[in-house]
Amino acid sequence: MDLGLRIDNLIRSPEFVLYLHGDDYAMPLVIRPPVQLDLYLALQVVPYGGGQSLLLVRDVTRQMRLEAMRKDFVANASHELRTPLTVISGISTPWRMTPPLILRGSDPSRICARRRSA
Repeated sequence: MDLGLRIDNLIRSPEFVLYLHGDDYAMPLVIRPPVQLDLYLALQVVPYGGGQSLLLVRDVTRQMRLEAMRKDFVANASHELRTPLTVISGISTPWRMTPPLILRGSDPSRICARRRSA
């Protein structure tokens, strides 16, 4: 039976022990139990009654997976957008650096005007 045992003897996680003995319980602590690595638990200590504390435990596995999927999507979308932009930039650089072609005997203002309208 677990009745009467200290909670830090039941939950053997160094992060939890540091959280439990700290003074800041504003944010929950998210841990992964060693027996089930695909599970994420959010632990939060809240005051309860006179000089007592209550430990709230929530399964946040779904939220953690959604956050991981969001990060992967943003990274992939960023890469996919960056690739064509790099190619377009690489192709357009020589065009920007090439001076306008001026033929002998032609009016340079007409060439520049023609190039702008094209």
